[in-house]
Amino acid sequence: MARFGSLCGIFLFQFYFHFNFEVSAENSQPILGQTKLILSQENCLSNECTLGAVVADAMADHFTNDSFRPLAMVDGSIFKKSIPKGDIRKSDVESAISTDSVINLVPIKKETIVRLAEQFYSKNDVLQVSGLKIAIDPTKAGTERILTVDVTNPLDKSWIKMDQQKVYYVAVPSHLSEDVKQASGGNEPTKLTGPSIKAVFEQYVSKVKVIDGYKAGRVLICSELVLCKAMPNLAKQVNPPQVVIPHKSAKSVAKTTTTPNLDNILKSADATAL
Repeated sequence: MARFGSLCGIFLFQFYFHFNFEVSAENSQPILGQTKLILSQENCLSNECTLGAVVADAMADHFTNDSFRPLAMVDGSIFKKSIPKGDIRKSDVESAISTDSVINLVPIKKETIVRLAEQFYSKNDVLQVSGLKIAIDPTKAGTERILTVDVTNPLDKSWIKMDQQKVYYVAVPSHLSEDVKQASGGNEPTKLTGPSIKAVFEQYVSKVKVIDGYKAGRVLICSELVLCKAMPNLAKQVNPPQVVIPHKSAKSVAKTTTTPNLDNILKSADATAL
């Protein structure tokens, strides 16, 4: 019995030492920033989730400059653990995001975005977005279930309908390259490659310092458009925790809202692959 007690004591000491060592190592990591919200991944496969929305904001922010801000989409299946309120460290990001995929900036049209939104919803995976508002009717089939797709108006931050003919620049993770290609009719769009999603999110948290002010309403799951319109926040501008691009006047904004060339973005945005 004495020997058994001794072995138990050794085991408990080793467990205690190992646990405290891991906790100490984690707490010794630099604080990237803070969140006043629970960045939840619980609903990422079935609806909009705060973690997915904020990561999408980070992806869009990476390619943002004084005259340009892209849209962003990321699949909800990459999010594995929520980030609680409080300090955010590198270990939190590692635990929350399961992939090391880099992000790509690709030029695509509305029909491609509609196909991607429908394809992922049909696979029980919801695209988490930034700069977009998507209404989905689960009772319909195929692309008919995507009721509306709106984008942010750069002039006044209101929501406007997507232009069927316009090319939009969208930040997406590289592991969705094949999905984007298929949704674009088999044509692989020209792309600009950035860092990994994890690195981009870490940089974003360090940049904004505090994540706060998020309002839901980017992805709406509802039957029939009339019911979607009755949902809260549909007509309100989403106020995501992102850096606002300063513009001196509406006139100056109008001059900079034309679709930019990827070469020009490459010169002005930090798009070095890590």
